[in-house]
Amino acid sequence: MKKQMILLTVILMVTSFVCADEYESYYAHSYARLNYVNGDVYVQRAGDLGFEQGEVNLPLIEGDKLGTRDGRAEIHFGYKNYLRIDRDSQVDLLRLPREGDDLIIIHLLEGSVYLRVNNLRLDKGIEIHTPDSSFYVLDNGLFRIDVQGSLSTELYVLEGEMEAAGQEGSVAVSRGERLLAENGAFQYIDDYNARSDESFADWNRSRDSFQNQNVYRSYLPAELDEYESELAYYGRWVHENPYGYVWVPNVHYSSWRPYHYGRWSWYPVIGWTWVSSDPWGWCVSHYGRWHWRGGLGWYWIPQSHWRPAWVHWHHGSNYIGWAPLSYWNRPGVILNNRFYGQYNGYYPSNSRALTVVHKNQLQSRHISKVALQGAGVNQLGRMSLSSRQPGVQHVRNLDRTVSMRASQVMKRSSVRTVTKSFTSRSNVRSSEVNPSNRSRVVSRSSTTRSTPSRSTSTSRVSTPSRSSSSSSSRTVRSTPSRSTSSARVSTPSRSTSTSRVSTPSRTTSSSSARVSTPSRSSSSSSSRTVRSTPSRSTSSARVSTPSRSTSSKVKKK
Repeated sequence: MKKQMILLTVILMVTSFVCADEYESYYAHSYARLNYVNGDVYVQRAGDLGFEQGEVNLPLIEGDKLGTRDGRAEIHFGYKNYLRIDRDSQVDLLRLPREGDDLIIIHLLEGSVYLRVNNLRLDKGIEIHTPDSSFYVLDNGLFRIDVQGSLSTELYVLEGEMEAAGQEGSVAVSRGERLLAENGAFQYIDDYNARSDESFADWNRSRDSFQNQNVYRSYLPAELDEYESELAYYGRWVHENPYGYVWVPNVHYSSWRPYHYGRWSWYPVIGWTWVSSDPWGWCVSHYGRWHWRGGLGWYWIPQSHWRPAWVHWHHGSNYIGWAPLSYWNRPGVILNNRFYGQYNGYYPSNSRALTVVHKNQLQSRHISKVALQGAGVNQLGRMSLSSRQPGVQHVRNLDRTVSMRASQVMKRSSVRTVTKSFTSRSNVRSSEVNPSNRSRVVSRSSTTRSTPSRSTSTSRVSTPSRSSSSSSSRTVRSTPSRSTSSARVSTPSRSTSTSRVSTPSRTTSSSSARVSTPSRSSSSSSSRTVRSTPSRSTSSARVSTPSRSTSSKVKKK
């Protein structure tokens, strides 16, 4: 028995090595995940690939643009770093991480965003440029940026520290501080009144609450630990020999199978990529392998290499088919309630792991609704599957209504452009301080402001507040919002002492919000909300977001 286990381990190591070598050109963090969608959210694809309606699990690549109307969205960049986008906003993903260089550059052209940074991989490795100023992240933290039409840009630092660069140089802005930029010039605001509409701040807190909650036990490889809470909510872990702990999704319909509920979208370099309609589908579609067992059903085996989809393809004259790969990198087969992970020879068309569509329907928004069933599949006879993707031509702007609405959002007259990026100063570091310059950046306790000189400053990583607020509207989420709050507190002003980084304790609370799995309907609704991660936020206090008032300014001397 011991010899068999050693042999199995060697085989698995060799298989994993071969697999890693075959797909090493795919760098997972070059593909951001549209992590949350609520309302009207649209994506303008890079490379003139047209428009798409935003949906959870849609990959975003360098050069994509995202615009909202009456909707909100969250982008996950990996490493627990998130960009949360408010209504009537537009962002351009100018640069995404590349292998060996994790720099992220974002243009915010209109509206408001929260940037949550939990793992800054590079010094100033995340940049946000607006028409009025450029911002460079110095520390892990939480930052809000508002572009107010043709007027100005406001920066609020709720946690951490960020460098603001303009025409006269740059300055470090720390926790509890606020800055106003107009056409590259910095001005400051005394007024710190709370906004009357705090729904965006409440939503941001609710997202933070879930994404920072603790899980009882970790089963995933270290590279995937940010998906622990999502998978814990939507499934369970069981021990399955010889693979160890595997994940079983909570699905309650017998027709479910991997790569069946969702759609295919084409991208440069990586080709046809799976977009799962299951809110938890990102991790288990782009990593790992799938097996099946009677009495347990489909289960997912974690692995850490990323791919557009772990499937092998059938290429017929009129039909395209695919099946999920097993742990052994062979297409899985289910015959007579038995799973075969190393099936040799022709692939049986009556396997319950197989999905087949007409080649003209490969881009259908709902593969499960157009897939061949029963006799329609069996008539195809013996099939050969391979890793080669189908040579079906991508068709842009299939949905004319979506294209028209997206174009209107992206071309709003209120959208400004970033004509100049202001350069970061190398001597603005979180490890340096010049106390005489602290009064040049506004804090809650300040009463007078002056125009900033080129200054340096320290920073600290502060422990985030785990507070949030609930919403009365019913939504469909991949992760539920369970939030309550009863009081508000102002964001603390910056202390000169250095604080240690600590893990926030998790709080829990009841909520009236219901959680449901997205239905498999082909019809869409602008009010339908789909989220990729649940928000389980609670707190007895809320940090109020400063108002966007510009009425009180101190002009440059």
